Amino acid sequence: MHSALSSLNHLWQKLSEQDVRSLEKIIEFDTDRVFFRGEKQDDFSFALGSVEFAEAPLPVSPAPESEAEFTLRASRELLLFGLSHLLHEHCRPWLRIAKGPQLRLMPITLIGSMCIMLSEQVLGKPLGTHRCEGCGKQFTRHHARRKYCSDACKAKVFRRNRIKSEEKLDGKATK
Repeated sequence: MHSALSSLNHLWQKLSEQDVRSLEKIIEFDTDRVFFRGEKQDDFSFALGSVEFAEAPLPVSPAPESEAEFTLRASRELLLFGLSHLLHEHCRPWLRIAKGPQLRLMPITLIGSMCIMLSEQVLGKPLGTHRCEGCGKQFTRHHARRKYCSDACKAKVFRRNRIKSEEKLDGKATK
């Protein structure tokens, strides 16, 4: 496996377990940077003062939050930064026009495919989800033409449509 992707996957496992002790062994802080311990490459390090969160910029010192919360936040930002870098390098964006415009990522390497899968896990929802035409639930299609989240849902829709068509036929026959 690609070493950067392997490092990010390991970081994600520890982050999802909220294992702060292990994270402190994986990442390291400089005065203004956070990076993977032992891998002081610019590819997977970023300046603490310049990275912005949804709420506020990442503080240089861990106050007012606890050191554990700070480590978790910095680890998540390092993970997202690394994933963004790999997605940029190994995927191409494209607009799908059919059925309304949609922004998609097209992997150009196997690492790109793996980055997309890891990104889906990190974001908590697959990027390629679709709405089931039967129940409306979000699901990931394994085939491009799949319309229903399960065979049971497909069967329910088929039965419902058959009953509706039989009722129409019965209505026409009585008139």
